[in-house]
Parts: sequence; structure tokens; C-alpha cells
Amino acid sequence: MEKPLLVGGGVLLLGLLGATGFVVPTLKANNPPVSTGVIPKRSTPTSPSTESIAAKTPVASWSKEDRRKKLTQLRTEMSAVLAQGHRASPQKSLALLNELEQLSQGEVDPRYFQTLRNILNESITVQTLNLELQKLSSSTAPQDVARTQAVLDEIRAASQRINHEAMLLKTYASAPLPGKKIP
Repeated sequence: MEKPLLVGGGVLLLGLLGATGFVVPTLKANNPPVSTGVIPKRSTPTSPSTESIAAKTPVASWSKEDRRKKLTQLRTEMSAVLAQGHRASPQKSLALLNELEQLSQGEVDPRYFQTLRNILNESITVQTLNLELQKLSSSTAPQDVARTQAVLDEIRAASQRINHEAMLLKTYASAPLPGKKIP
């Protein structure tokens, strides 16, 4: 297994930890998730900072030693982010993901990184919704109760999208790039 793939998997794990670390404590036992089988489209566009940066800075001119040093640095930074668990910044994870994509040009399917980005963006959405849910949780006003239910539904939908993206990620991680042989 390639080392960039392992670091990418760490980013996925961080995204999933962030999503579940904020959602699980807030879901109530009397509100089981409703599965419609339909995965709603994301309503928020991805920000320009999360777009693919692979074409912006070519690393083909880097020596093997430079790439190795940068990968070691990325592993160290990723370990620090993973150690923070669900409190880690998704923005920091996105920055690390962008650097990793840059270093692994031509070695890993670009769809893999886009899918990781989608998962992290959904995690950011879940975190934002969770903050709103925490503010609404102490109120018993009818409009707040209705909004609480709407937020829970949005969190469930985001969780379904994360699960779908995770399944896609699994297929991209196991598929070799066109023209590449599996060692």
C-alpha cells in the first residue's frame, strides 16, 4: 500500500471522527434516523480553497529526496491532527490533503482526493449544524423545536452523503490508475 494512500486514509478517518464526534452525542434515542434511500445533493458549493490544487504547483521537478522529506513532514503534521481527534480543524485537514495530492500526482486517482474533500466539507457542515443544535437544545419554544428537528434531519442527510462518499472512496482507493500496474 502506498504511503500517500495511508495519509489520505488518515484524513478520511479524521473527517469521520469529526462527523461522528459531534453527531452521536446530540442524536436522541427517540429520534431514529429515517432512511429514504435517496442521498440529497449538497446545497453548499465547495469553496475555492478546497478545489484541486494538483495543477497549480508541479512537483515533477522535485527530487526524490525533497518529496521524501515533504512526505515525512506531512506524516508528522497528520499525526498531530489525528491526535486532536474530533477537535481538529477540518480546514487544517483540507490543507494537508491539498499538499498530499500535490505530492502524489500521477500515483493516486484524483477522484480519491476530491472524494476526501467532499467528506471533509460535509464534516464542516455537520459541525456547523451541531453548533446550532447545541444552541437550540435548551429551548422549548415551538419554532425552536421545529428547527431542532430540521437540523437533525439535515445532519442525517449529511451523514448519508458522507457514507456514500466513503463507499466511493473505497472504490477509488482499490482501483489502479489507468496504465498503472498493481505491484
